[in-house]
Amino acid sequence: MAKYDFSLLRELVRKYRASALFLVPVIYSRILQEWTPEDLKHVRYAISGAAFLSADLSRRLSAMLPKGVTVGPNWGMTETTTFGTQLEPGELDSGGSVGRLLPHLELKVAGHDGEGLGPEEVGEICIKGNTKEPLQK
Repeated sequence: MAKYDFSLLRELVRKYRASALFLVPVIYSRILQEWTPEDLKHVRYAISGAAFLSADLSRRLSAMLPKGVTVGPNWGMTETTTFGTQLEPGELDSGGSVGRLLPHLELKVAGHDGEGLGPEEVGEICIKGNTKEPLQK
């Protein structure tokens, strides 16, 4: 699509029997309101990114998809080729998770001094691995 058009998205998903969806939560919310399971009958993989995907939205969407297909969250950024974490295909989010760290990546949550923090502590997410852009440090 040259320009985003929600009606056209639905038409294209149906026409080309889209088997994978990579969308943002606000679009998935609208799909819940305006589409039917028939529109999504060919989807075999669905992932959400760019914003928080609530467990409730994930569950409701997964119920609309073919049996065994779930909508999973992912976390990432442009520098990690948009993927840093995600759930396994078919795994349902049980409470606001962004999934598990993908292979070949390392992650730590660091405090103001750059040292790693423990569970339930708030800090900066630092990630490194081979998926990063060559110019990123």
